[in-house]
Amino acid sequence: MKLKKLLALPLLCAGAIASASAQSSTDSSGSVPVAPLTRVRADAWGASVIRIDSAEIAQSTAPTFSELLQARRPGVRVFRSGGTASDGALVMLRGPTSVSGTNEPLLIIDGIRVDARQYDLALYSGTSVAPTRLDDLAPEDIDRIEVLSGPAAALYGEGASNGAIVVTTKSGDGGPLRLSGRVTWDASKMPAVFPANYGRSGVVNSSGTPTNSCSLLNQANGFCTPTQLNSWNPLEQASPFRVGNSARAHLEMSGKPLGTSIYAAVTADERQGTLPHDEGSRLGVRAKVRRLLPAHLSVEAVGSWLRDDARLDMNGNIATASNVIGAGLLGDVTNDANRGYNTFGTPGDSIYPDQRIRHATLGVTLGWQPVPWLDAAVMTGDDRVIGHWRNDQVGPVTNSSFTADTGYERNVQRTTGARLSASYHAGAAIGGTTELGWERADQRTTAPLLLFLEGNNPFLGAFRDRSTSFRVGEHVSVFDQLFATVAAQRLSAPVFNQDRSEWFPSANVSWTVPVRSAAVSDVRLRAAYADAAGSMSSLWALSGFVPFPQQRPLKMERTREEEVGLEATLGGAAHVSATAFRSRSTHLWVANELPPPGIYGCCLGAFDAQYAEMINSGLETSIATPLLVVRDIRWTGSLSLALLHNRVSSLIGPPEISAYGRIEQGYPLGGIWTVPYTYEDANQDGLIASNEVVIGQGAQYAGPALPTIESAFETEIELPGHIAFTAHFDYRGGNRVVNFTEAERCKFSICRDAVDPATPLDEQAAAVAAHQGPAGVEGYTRDAAFLRVREIAVHWTLPSQWSGPFGATPTITVAGRNIATWTNYPGLDPEVNSLRPSGLPRQEFLIPPLPRVLVVRLDIGRRD
Repeated sequence: MKLKKLLALPLLCAGAIASASAQSSTDSSGSVPVAPLTRVRADAWGASVIRIDSAEIAQSTAPTFSELLQARRPGVRVFRSGGTASDGALVMLRGPTSVSGTNEPLLIIDGIRVDARQYDLALYSGTSVAPTRLDDLAPEDIDRIEVLSGPAAALYGEGASNGAIVVTTKSGDGGPLRLSGRVTWDASKMPAVFPANYGRSGVVNSSGTPTNSCSLLNQANGFCTPTQLNSWNPLEQASPFRVGNSARAHLEMSGKPLGTSIYAAVTADERQGTLPHDEGSRLGVRAKVRRLLPAHLSVEAVGSWLRDDARLDMNGNIATASNVIGAGLLGDVTNDANRGYNTFGTPGDSIYPDQRIRHATLGVTLGWQPVPWLDAAVMTGDDRVIGHWRNDQVGPVTNSSFTADTGYERNVQRTTGARLSASYHAGAAIGGTTELGWERADQRTTAPLLLFLEGNNPFLGAFRDRSTSFRVGEHVSVFDQLFATVAAQRLSAPVFNQDRSEWFPSANVSWTVPVRSAAVSDVRLRAAYADAAGSMSSLWALSGFVPFPQQRPLKMERTREEEVGLEATLGGAAHVSATAFRSRSTHLWVANELPPPGIYGCCLGAFDAQYAEMINSGLETSIATPLLVVRDIRWTGSLSLALLHNRVSSLIGPPEISAYGRIEQGYPLGGIWTVPYTYEDANQDGLIASNEVVIGQGAQYAGPALPTIESAFETEIELPGHIAFTAHFDYRGGNRVVNFTEAERCKFSICRDAVDPATPLDEQAAAVAAHQGPAGVEGYTRDAAFLRVREIAVHWTLPSQWSGPFGATPTITVAGRNIATWTNYPGLDPEVNSLRPSGLPRQEFLIPPLPRVLVVRLDIGRRD
């Protein structure tokens, strides 16, 4: 029997009556956010919702929101872009649901949709450094984080197929106004993982003249006789790196004077990376006010403003001398006048983009509850990001089109919503809530499409996406143990200027099983099904293409997901959770060069068409348990595991092909494909010649680009004297990464495999294949599994006599982040990616690895 049929059986048995007791949007105790302005009891919701509470947030030393999410919960995937100070991360829940669009979840902060993209003007201006607007939110301002994957996020309208991250910022607690603060200093250091440049000098056999290009391949081909092996490591022996010193300060005021809940905070940081031009600064202000009004009304107003200025290093761009990593890894083999660094033909020419961001958010929510059984709320919010970039020229100007380039990007999102719910009871056993909801999301984006034009006037492109959703839902319960929710959402949105309205149904069941024993208790079974809409705003880059006439009308991208889950307490202490899910994404847009043969006719030029489908499936499990409790010592730990699988299930027409990757039916999205080769040392001379390597025809599948196994382990040891140790480990595996850096080095015959006579034959063959083979040849796609120590920290709360004007004792934290990595990957770092944020397959190309970081922090008056 299919999974969705199994999910439907409990609903049919429950009927249309039972209750989930919807709560007010301002009451968050034991509840989860299931739709805009709507929260329900956590044990009454059958879809998986992950929660990160204030105590865990306060304890973490993660400097950014994206790093705070990393390896915290199963299925929450955070992919760092690189090791520079302003580099962001791509966040993905479970797996990709779009081919041509982005796959980031919605970010909802205090009910407002906010800009959370990991691309901006930095990418347009030629650098691969990709800051993320997700990190505009300071971790110090967050009260709790709730992550909704698949069916849990379905009622959030357009873009819900990617899931949603719902953030609630801090509010003023009871009592008079009081101050608390935090000061953090950290030092980052680049690990010594950079390979040396190799070269061999020799004598040309035909002429007897000396040469500096006597590689193993040239020797094997009979071109030269070697005389000397040379090596030099510019990035380590003439290191450009520094210890990056960064500082952060946070001051907040909270309380509830005269019945008004008030929270206000200011956060400032100066961040410095490990390269000379890698630096930035942020200044942010956030406030929230909440008050009960006459006539059973309540009001909440939130606002924030951020200024983020960054100087971006040009890592990943081989074409400019500003790429220090590339200049070293593609440099010389001797300590010459440039210390072995390659100048790429433009001596002294350096370009470092400046990025200036202004991010402001403002929202108001009005609640009304005239009687206990009737509840209503309306809200409106505005999120605005304005970005400016400028490329400064350092040194002689070599190209007039690069002179003082300027540009800007503007992204405005407006969210408006309303909700009306009514509760009822049918006897002592049955109760329920009927809810109506409405939301309108309006996004306007203006961005440069073409840059580096004369006159400093880049061509601007504008895009607008508007969607309106109306939902009706029924929450029911029986004996306060069996809960069911059914809902239907009508979503209206333009699909490439064609207005569309489609229905998206959802349903879920939660059953608290009456099991009470010493071995098992608090058992809850849950199941959920939902259709969720994709994000048209993420496809705005395709809006310049004209879709070809299709045999069926254009539709929104959508994902149908089903899941079943179990939660229980074992032995009265250990809490376990498991969720199995399967999703099918349909009507996916794919950009390609030519239309599928026999489908749309024959035309030249790029086009878009809806002809792909994709399946994600997996298992998410976690266990949290005390490991040791002895007097004043308490040791706890939690382990999470996610097994994730992705497959393009349908693709009409030819596959979309790129170097090392393609989109092809039956394989993971963006899977790694390589051209095979064979080799044989036919003359047994210990060298691989050109004619001893045979390049195959066509590419073969090599493995998935995204991890299929993800696991995290967190532990805490509380000791006497108010001392606590915490540790956080992160494992990922089952995927491969293209070591494009080493492939290019071997193509230029400066890697060890191409020069050192001690190189094994298989590695020599890989270097020869890279040197003479096509793009995407096999040999430098490697297993990317790794185990990383994300954080080890010690926290010491000082004795009570140290309490001062803040009214609480200080806490000192000393931590190390990214301090060790175990991997068989031979490149710089298996985690970084030099492509655009969502680009697959992931490639490591001239990108610095994640630095090791020492953190020292002082909290005064900390509020968990």
